[in-house]
Amino acid sequence: MEQDQVKLDGVFKKLKLVPLNVGDRILLKEYLAVMGPIAIYLDVMQGERNTYLGCVIPCITKIKSAIANVTDIAPNGYGANIRRGLMNHINRRFDPILKKESFMLATALHPRFKLNWIPKEDEELASDVRRLLEQKLEELCPLDSTTNVRAQTKTDDLLYIPSKATPYMNELDLFMVDPDINLESLHKYPRIKALCLRFNTALPSSAPVERLFSAGPLILTARRNRLSDEFFETLLILKIHKSV
Repeated sequence: MEQDQVKLDGVFKKLKLVPLNVGDRILLKEYLAVMGPIAIYLDVMQGERNTYLGCVIPCITKIKSAIANVTDIAPNGYGANIRRGLMNHINRRFDPILKKESFMLATALHPRFKLNWIPKEDEELASDVRRLLEQKLEELCPLDSTTNVRAQTKTDDLLYIPSKATPYMNELDLFMVDPDINLESLHKYPRIKALCLRFNTALPSSAPVERLFSAGPLILTARRNRLSDEFFETLLILKIHKSV
């Protein structure tokens, strides 16, 4: 930190500005400590790879946890006031979104998250999300009674109790305990994959789309104004994915 202060003083000296006093440095230090998590996870959500709607809840949860656990601030200092106001705004802005079914389903259907984002003590929420998944799976592919496990059981058994198990429930159980967090693992669970594509197609941020539009004028220049729509689209896609 001392080296940073020396560099900062050097910058102010070259710019012929009054150096920061002790109070200003404390404010800057605590501001960076509180705002740091937001900058980190905004980069995640505004990226171009591995960014899905299911990333929103984990990112917001991580931001809130990181801000709440910041220790490098005075109890009643600038940072504490910034943190208090920031947490109030985050809760007011994002709590309704975090309770939306589409966001919860998108997160639960992503192999990286599943139900791990739900606190262990919140068993009710875990059960609700699990029921939502079962409901969406059943709506996606209604099961014939002949495929039900109950149809394979002898009805002449005096102790026979109909099983509530269904193929999609077995698929969901296997998905939840699968340690593989890569998206390729979804190929093993066709119904889960179909739902994941449905709820995770949306992007959590418009930043990738804005970058795509910004690259357009670099291709459609005054000297290349006779490009067809299809050729322009092809060049644009190639430019965006040139690192692939």
